[in-house]
Amino acid sequence: MPDEQLRAAAGGGTIRVWALASLATDAGGWHVVNSVGIPMIQPIFAQHDDDLAAELNSGEPVDDADRFTTRIADATAAVVAAYVTAQHPQAYGRSVAERIFPNALPYTIGTPAVFGFAGWNGRSLTDNACDVMFSLATNTAIGAAL
Repeated sequence: MPDEQLRAAAGGGTIRVWALASLATDAGGWHVVNSVGIPMIQPIFAQHDDDLAAELNSGEPVDDADRFTTRIADATAAVVAAYVTAQHPQAYGRSVAERIFPNALPYTIGTPAVFGFAGWNGRSLTDNACDVMFSLATNTAIGAAL
């Protein structure tokens, strides 16, 4: 979406974007199957936890920090403690959770989009969100094999 359209709709400044993917149900309603803003949260943190995946798909981003910070912080702390990639695993885990919630991607209108290691400002078509998020979750550089 061009910045001009965003300015017209939002008036400028920073916006936060998230989306829902839903499937029609046999009962005539809709069932949310994915809620996304920050890429890769579900594949990293809920791959083997169907209950957490369902919870991540429910509610709105404004409630995410209260609902998920402790679980994501603990999961991240366990990984970085096991791999000894953080001096203070629990503090690192909490910083990761605070960075990814609310699960809504920030973008400052009129600036270059980048989803990188140093920060997030939207996401360009060439950004490698997988590398960024796996590196964040493990506190070590991870690159996809080409």
